[in-house]
Amino acid sequence: NARDSSWITVSLKVVDHQLHYRVANSIVPQGEKTVREASGIGLVSVRRRLELSYPGKHEIEVTEDTERYRVDLKIDLQ
Repeated sequence: NARDSSWITVSLKVVDHQLHYRVANSIVPQGEKTVREASGIGLVSVRRRLELSYPGKHEIEVTEDTERYRVDLKIDLQ
């Protein structure tokens, strides 16, 4: 059962006045599309909000493979 093998991890820490946030989750196919492909508009909105709230003070990296989707976010707090 795909639901039984689903997982998510979240990490949050502050290092040298910089917030480090990581969230990773398993990818469970939903028919022809993965969950991310079905709801990709959310990431566009997050990037826009980060640019408005923290212009030049953030980095976001999204990675994906066949089993995992991960977002790494760093925000300069100074």
